[in-house]
Amino acid sequence: MEPLSPANNPPERGVAWPAIGAGVLLVVIAIGAIVLLTRPSEQRTAETPSAAAGPHPYGERLQFADLKMSEVENFVGGKVTYLEGQLANQGDRTVNGVTVEIVFRNSLGEVVQKETLPVKVHEQRGPYVDVTDLKAAPLKSGETRGFRLIFDHVTTDWNREYPAITVVSVSFQ
Repeated sequence: MEPLSPANNPPERGVAWPAIGAGVLLVVIAIGAIVLLTRPSEQRTAETPSAAAGPHPYGERLQFADLKMSEVENFVGGKVTYLEGQLANQGDRTVNGVTVEIVFRNSLGEVVQKETLPVKVHEQRGPYVDVTDLKAAPLKSGETRGFRLIFDHVTTDWNREYPAITVVSVSFQ
């Protein structure tokens, strides 16, 4: 039997605690990022200050009418939902920005999706109708123009009725 000596024993390896700790930290960060990015939009938009403040006082002078919803398939195979109609400025100021809170409900009347979006208005460009920001095409007092709201996703739990529209911010020229 040969005596044990440092020459014929492999060196002992310690546990690589720093590497294990870094790996665990990366996993925790990845899980946290996934949770934040996949939360329902209701939770994300409910935290915005403009939506939390309630309806804007000038919102009573902005009338949304002739609502229509449509769904189209985009070029990558996903679905996009549009809410379109007419926006009338019945106030005395020229509006160059409107943000609305849109609330979708289920068959029990519960909120299943909440979105806060800027209103885009129709603008004739040659033979085509395009949508643009109100900053580029302000809505004058007494004027009515077509509008469009675009949703990348609408929950399948939605009751198929028109969502509630609340004006949460308005900017003026």
